[in-house]
Amino acid sequence: MVADYNFAEDKVDLSLLFQAGAGDVHDFVSYDSQRGDLKVDVDGTGSGGIATIATFEDLPPNLTIISNSDVFVL
Repeated sequence: MVADYNFAEDKVDLSLLFQAGAGDVHDFVSYDSQRGDLKVDVDGTGSGGIATIATFEDLPPNLTIISNSDVFVL
């Protein structure tokens, strides 16, 4: 549970998850702003294992995701 995420200051660094580098972060990561769940699809196909890796208590509307040298807003 993440209790105090601040969009202006905080980043979610998922670089270690994406060292293989195939595809875009949007192929692997989804954020449900209604529930606060940050989920990762382990193979990027949608049919593989999907795991909730964090739940944000304050339900921020967007997250800043770092993946290697790229920055994405979900």
